[in-house]
Amino acid sequence: MYGKFFKGLVISFIFTLVLFFLFSIVLRFTNVSDSAIPGIVLLISIISILCGAAVCTKNASNQGWLWGSCIGGAYALILYIISSLTLTGFSFPLSTLYLLLGYVAIGAIGGIVGINM
Repeated sequence: MYGKFFKGLVISFIFTLVLFFLFSIVLRFTNVSDSAIPGIVLLISIISILCGAAVCTKNASNQGWLWGSCIGGAYALILYIISSLTLTGFSFPLSTLYLLLGYVAIGAIGGIVGINM
């Protein structure tokens, strides 16, 4: 199952990169409001976690919610480390905790969906 976990995590980041690339094209050729960008970035992350968790648990027989939660948590942890190294430093505000818990919950939903496919 660990191989499927890493496959799901990689799929999550591939989806993120592809969707960010498509979004950057949309930003280049349209007049999207700057206030819409954080919401779209969050939506892209949610879609990526759902897809990665579903791929991870697609042929599993049980514990889809647990493996999906692990995908969401690992995704959030990797993003936190990357952003801390490049942007903000290693601070942990309450909003980061909420984001982590939200990504874990989204991963659990994706895991439940994946196990029932």
